[in-house]
Formats: sequence, C-alpha cells, structure tokens
Amino acid sequence: MTSKPEIWGLLVGVNHYLPGNKRRVKYGDLSGCVKDVMALQSYLEKRNVRHITTLTSTKGCNGPEEDESQLPTHPNIIRELERVIEDSRPGDLVYFHYSGHGIRRDADEIGAVEGDHISGTALALADVMEGGAYLTGYQLGVYIKRMVFEKQLRVTVVLDSCFSGRGFRSAESEEEGYTSRRGDDCIDLEFLQSDQEAEGAARLLDTDEEYTDGTRNGMTIRSWLSDPTGCTVLTACESNETAGEYTFEGEKHGILTYWMLKLLSENPETCRPSYNKVRDYIANNIDRVHSAKKQSPVLLGDTDHVFLGQEQVVEKPVGHVRERRPNTDTVELDIGWAHGVAKGAIYDVFLERDNVTTGSISKVKAQVTEVPDNSPFRSRAILLYDPEDSSTAAQVKPGSVVILQTWSLHLDAFVDISSLHQHLSEDQIEGLGSHIKQTPGLFLGSDVEKPEDQECDFQVALNKDNCFEVLLFENGKYTTIPRVTPVPFSDSDWDFKIAYILRHLARFRDVRSIDSKRIDTPLNPEWFSFSVEPDDEGYGDDFEKDPKDPTALRASEDTNLRFSFKMNNDCKYQSVFVSFYDFDASWGISKLEPGPGQVHEVTKQTPVHFTIQMMIPEKCTQQDPEEIVDTVRVFISTTRTNWEDITLPELPSHACTVPPVIVTVPSDELDAETTERGPEVSQSLFDLSSAEDDDKFDSRNPKRKPVVKRTPHAQSQPRNVWGFMDLKVTTFPKS
Repeated sequence: MTSKPEIWGLLVGVNHYLPGNKRRVKYGDLSGCVKDVMALQSYLEKRNVRHITTLTSTKGCNGPEEDESQLPTHPNIIRELERVIEDSRPGDLVYFHYSGHGIRRDADEIGAVEGDHISGTALALADVMEGGAYLTGYQLGVYIKRMVFEKQLRVTVVLDSCFSGRGFRSAESEEEGYTSRRGDDCIDLEFLQSDQEAEGAARLLDTDEEYTDGTRNGMTIRSWLSDPTGCTVLTACESNETAGEYTFEGEKHGILTYWMLKLLSENPETCRPSYNKVRDYIANNIDRVHSAKKQSPVLLGDTDHVFLGQEQVVEKPVGHVRERRPNTDTVELDIGWAHGVAKGAIYDVFLERDNVTTGSISKVKAQVTEVPDNSPFRSRAILLYDPEDSSTAAQVKPGSVVILQTWSLHLDAFVDISSLHQHLSEDQIEGLGSHIKQTPGLFLGSDVEKPEDQECDFQVALNKDNCFEVLLFENGKYTTIPRVTPVPFSDSDWDFKIAYILRHLARFRDVRSIDSKRIDTPLNPEWFSFSVEPDDEGYGDDFEKDPKDPTALRASEDTNLRFSFKMNNDCKYQSVFVSFYDFDASWGISKLEPGPGQVHEVTKQTPVHFTIQMMIPEKCTQQDPEEIVDTVRVFISTTRTNWEDITLPELPSHACTVPPVIVTVPSDELDAETTERGPEVSQSLFDLSSAEDDDKFDSRNPKRKPVVKRTPHAQSQPRNVWGFMDLKVTTFPKS
C-alpha cells in the first residue's frame, strides 16, 4: 500500500530589513509579510501539514524579534531547502512561499530572456543592506530543480514580491492602505562577496550546461524556474509591474497572498482548485478591487494540477461575469465577438467559490442576448434557471465563472438537404432538420427565403456507399470537405452525428473568418514580425517559402518549424500580449503557445519563439488529399486577453466516435424571456447606435449580419487595441 505523500512548507516573510550601508539600495520595512506567513501557516496546519518551517523578520525594540537562526537570510533559507531535500521522500509535496521586497539584478540592456519573469531577479532578504546575499531566481531554481529531479518531489513556489523596476524609476504615490513591495531603487548591480559565494555554491550544484555556459555574468543566468517541469510557480506580477500589500479588514497582507488564501480557505480539502483557477481568481479580484494598480499574476510550469496536489485537472476555457444589473437577471460577460460569441450561445454559470472542472453541473445558465460590434470583448446575457434554483441564481455576481455549453453562430449558415428526399421518409427528414436547427444560426435552406442564385453553405448528400457526406459550396459547386468522416446510413444515430458535424464546421468557419475590418482601430501589423523557419539549419527539400506570399510556406511531414514573433522598433507600445493558435486540417482549433490560462508579454527586448513538429492527420476517406494546410494565428492585444474560448476539438476521423448528442438550445425562449422582464432588462449595457441597428444586428434572418455603426468607446475602461496575424503552412508527405 502506497503511503500518503507528506507536505513540506517553507514560509519566508520579511517585514523588517536590518539597517546597513553595504549597498546603495535601501529597503523600507513592510507590514504584511509576516502576517502572510502566519496566515499560510494556519492554513497548512488545518490541512494537517506536519513539516512547516517559518523564517520571518519582525521589528522589535532592539532589532528583529526573531533569533538569528530563524531570520530570512540566505544561509538560513539554503539550510532549510537542503533539509527538505535530505528528509523528504519521493512523491512528497513542497510549498515555498516568499513575501517581501524583490529587485532586478540585471541591467536594462541585458533584459529578461524571452519574456522571462524569473531570470535576473532576486529576493531581497532581511540582511541584504548589512551585506548579506540576495537569493536570486537562478539560485532558487537550482535547489527546486534538485527537489524535482533528484527526489521526485512536486513543488509549488509562490513569490509575493516585485520582480522588476523597469517603468517604476520615479517615486510612486501610494493610495491609502497600499504599499508596494520594492525598494527605493529598481535595480541593484552591486555584486558583493556574499553574492559571489552564494552564486558560486549554486553553480557547483548546477550540472545543466544550458543554464551555465555562455552567460555574461552570474546575475543574468537563466533560471530553471522560468520554464519548470514538475513544479508550478506563481508570481505576484509581470516583470514591468509592482506587487503590493493592502489593508484588508484592518490588517495588511500581500494582495496576491490574501486573495489566494481566500479562495483556498473557501474550498474544502476534497475540492481544491487548480493553479489556473487560483491565478484567474486572484487576477479577477485585483481587476475588480484594485483596478487602479496594475498587478497581473504570472503562472509558470505545470498549471493544470490541483493546488498543492498531484492530481491533474482538465478544465474548460472560462469567462466571467463582469457586471450584474441590480434587481434583474441581466449580466455583462467579459467575452465578445472576438472570442466567437454570438447571440443565442448558452453558458454554464458557476459561483466564484465553486470548484469548476470537466463534468461540473451548473444550475444556472446564461444565454447571450446581445453582442455589440463596438465592444469585441463584451456581451450581454440573461440568466436562465428553474424556480427552485433562484437562491443560487441570486448569488451570481461579478467574478462568477461562465463556461461555454452550446455555440451559436455569428455568420448564418444554410444547409441543403433536398437531395435526401428520394432516400428518406418525411419523419427522417423532419428529424434531421430539427437536430440541425438546434444550433442558433444554422438553418435549412428550404425554411428561408433567399435569392434563387444564392446557394446554401453546406449540402448533405448520400453517396454510393450509402453514407451521408457533408459538402461545402465553393467556386460555384458543392465539393467534398477533406478529412470529414462520412456517416453510414446504418448508424442508428446518423441524424445526430450529421447535425454535430455541421455545427462543428460552421463554428470553425465562424471563428476563422473573423473579419479584421470589424476591428475598431486595429493594431498596425507593420509594428510586428511573425515568421517561421526550419528548426534545423538549411532549407533543403523539406522547407519551401512562397516567393509571392510571405505568409505561406511548405514543409515536409515531421519537420520541426520554429515560429518567432517580435515587436519592431517603430511600434508605439511598450509591450503587447500574445497567444498562438492552430486552425488545423482536422477542423480543430488548439492553443500552441503559451500553456493553458497563460499569455506571453512581448517587448522590443523579449521576442517569443516556439517550435512545433508538422504532422499529417489520418485520412477519413481515400479521396482526402495527401497535403494539408494549417493556419497558425497569433492574437495580439494591448491588455492581457484570454482567447481560449475559441478552442475547438478536432473532428473525429471515424463515424463511430462522432458524439451522438446535440444540446438543445431554448432559442425560442430568448426573445420572450427578454420581453417578459420588461424594458429595464432589454436596455443595452453598451453604447450601441440605436435600437433599430440592434435589432438588425441580432436578427436570425437569412442574410449576413451588417456591421453596426460604431460609437465612441466608454472612457472608464482601458482600451484594448488588438489584432491578429496568420501564417499558412502546407505539410506534404516525405518523399
């Protein structure tokens, strides 16, 4: 029988900095760091954690209250890290927490490495002004890496401190109750004897040449914590932001630590949230409560595990309720048409404290009623629930989570099934039609009036093998869609499966065909460079660029391609946020980079690079082409934006694995529900041009939706300027 893993906690909090003149940088005392440690200790003790060590510095009458051996100094922290490595058993869990000042140890011209939030940073320990050593991100990474690879421990690192002063060189006015966790300077390039000894000791323990060779000095060595495995790192802010502490209920705490503990304490031990949810919860509350302070938590490493646990969690992309109108069931969501949201879409709604994972059941739904063209990241919805669930619905408030349950389409799609009448009974035709129309925006061509010369988007036909095929109208005729499996007539669920394939293809087209002309003031693509090269030197026969189209190229199967995105010198923004997605040949949309719930911040000094291996998916029929085309799209925005709501699984390659279920959407109830609640609910949350334009935009008539007249954006919210760039890669079989 396998024993339950032990948890080891090392909690470091620095309120009091010992005065000294060994460094030019001065650190003022803080108020909430020791309280952070005490609150974390209480939480871990309630979880029956037996191995907890606290190293704190509290100001007393004649120096720190703690004994010298219990102060947060470099030797004491290294001693405790070594003790955990020595005494723990494989499979144990480790939690390391630091609350205190942080600083950068690299010059601006050196900068962080490729969006790296750890390398070149340091934790300012209690005695640094007396000449004690900093604990750098590189050094901490060496010891955490030993825990992971030498002892097979799973490690959580939480750093509630500043990590960069870039952009904060001048004094910052503090609002009441708020204190930043940084020193009086943004960078310290002094390298004392203690720093050299600490760095040398770490270098002797680090056998990974990737991190030790070719560096300019010991302060800029890349930290293993920048991209760890078997470890999760949560930091308080981006590399160009300030972390702070704030007065909560009369006591100072680190903003990151307070909101993290609030969520953990509200969830039972048997239902702990994932790291992704913890980060999202903290970020949403910072945005809601501390909106004047820009502090964006960063998550690195294994983000899809239960917090301080070994279980991996598979979660769906989520959005959130941003606003709820008083005394109504009308809510504003933080997702909009840029994420593929359209009127009629259904979202599951969960309360902020709920632990939401795949399979979670929601008692409250939100049906989208309005998707304004002038707010690409906002939509309005009405809450739907049974009378017995009204108490749960009443608790839906800003911060509540919404998860996409059923798509709706922005571009109306029409399906021709007229050729099936000679093969199917009227009941079968009616059944197929009803399944197709359950997706808002998907219509039968026979049910709508349209010009005689306007063909339907899709056609369902029965082929010579007695299998149903979905055809696409393009270039004046209906053609077979590659890598879409035919469904045998003998399949008892053929009608459900055909409807599923149609709605999937229509959703894929809807998301891929986002029109850049709809973007009000888009980002200038000339400010950025998005390119791809073979990962190995030389092009050879396995890589070809199209001389007429710089966004198109060809590569052979199994070729490793290195994608690069950088900000050009003429870009007027200091930084942008990017995420990369693949629109693949199996009609799926997947996130390539970075990991779940994350975005990359790009500056002129920190480009993004990633490598993918090109593969050709299995054929569904012998007629499928040998070559396939992937569209790699980078979404670019000036504020942190989550695009994961656009993800779409690949279509199954065999009919037997196509889901035989279509979720019924109460689309007929939408207008009645809105009307029943009166004019207060039907009033827009957004600044649309007129009610007449609104009706045209949201109509489900057989025509493409017109663009709504744009009106000025509200000034209360930071404007998110955004855009996207595409690269098309054709993959061909090896010769």
